Amino acid sequence: MSLRPIEYCVSYLSLEREEQILEEALSIIKARTGAVSETILPDTDSTPTAPVMRPRELFTRETLGSIIHRLYNLFFDEYKIIIETNFPTLKGHFRLYSEMPVHFLVCVNSETDKNQIEIFECSKNGQGENEVTLCDYSEVETTQERMVVRVKGQSYRAQVVMSTSIDFFMRSSNQSVLVELPWQFLALRSMVYDRIARELPEALAALRSVSL
Repeated sequence: MSLRPIEYCVSYLSLEREEQILEEALSIIKARTGAVSETILPDTDSTPTAPVMRPRELFTRETLGSIIHRLYNLFFDEYKIIIETNFPTLKGHFRLYSEMPVHFLVCVNSETDKNQIEIFECSKNGQGENEVTLCDYSEVETTQERMVVRVKGQSYRAQVVMSTSIDFFMRSSNQSVLVELPWQFLALRSMVYDRIARELPEALAALRSVSL
């Protein structure tokens, strides 16, 4: 049996560069008040049987529901902080920021597709705080236009309706970090930065139109 040359079996990193990245990140985190200091994802409810398993296979339905609810509550805070810190003069042009406070109805675990999530983004007309309601598909009624949602007798007007999956929701793209990390540590980061990346072109276009 022939051995592979060592250069094909290892990765080379600049420790000085990685240390600089971590020091900059830590200094920003320490300067923030209200930084996330908790463990967002709990221990898995089942033991992985393969090197790579879909996230939803590692948790019970109840645990997944609590994870998703907590992640969305943290998402609002992190999104708002990043927009206000990095785009103080442009923040009004980011769609979600301009509509806050908002109420998200997060519907999970339909009878037809256990992996599906549907998110109804509803305006609160400037009243109260951002809010997340977790519900089951069986509790949701929608009009033909799918913009008025009823959950347990309460009616909400949804401005945006999005569909995704638990696996996609909890995955990490690793595009916004320079250091490889397990998906468990990147679910929240992916939610926040993916949202900002989607909204940034429209915000910049609005700024250019005002400048002209």
